[in-house]
Amino acid sequence: EVDVRTEKARHNALEEGNKKYKAVNPALNPIQADPEFMRGALADATESLKGSKTEPTILKDIERSMKSEVPTYESLQGDNSRLGRELSKGTLPGDEFHAYDVLHEKIGDEMQRIADSEGMGEQLKTAREYWRRMKQTFGKPFKQTAGRAGEAMKDANSAYINAQDQEYSR
Repeated sequence: EVDVRTEKARHNALEEGNKKYKAVNPALNPIQADPEFMRGALADATESLKGSKTEPTILKDIERSMKSEVPTYESLQGDNSRLGRELSKGTLPGDEFHAYDVLHEKIGDEMQRIADSEGMGEQLKTAREYWRRMKQTFGKPFKQTAGRAGEAMKDANSAYINAQDQEYSR
């Protein structure tokens, strides 16, 4: 029953988060980003890889697409999501994680700048904050029971959660 309720709450939170983004994305999607922004953001991200043998695929993909088109809010959203997924896996080498983190942050800042310029900055900020809280609460980091929801359950019923940890770690 606890698992079902937690999944239902996760589902509802995801729907709410998507609704917040759907309120701003259609209006912002076609707006072009500052072309110089992406060059600088990529330069900052690759700077953190100096001396590394790593050649991150995402950075190369973004650089390649940047040569053929000016990024739009929509393409920034896609890159931002892709970077976020990679960062949340927890499996990246340190230098690659740092490069992705730098670019992820800068892309988020450019998306916010675009939203601010269109009078939708507060709506986007609210959506981003909601999404961040939702991921902290329901995210599935290294353990199934991690995150605020899992920690609350562990306090309420540690025997059940310990059994779940064992089940998920198999």
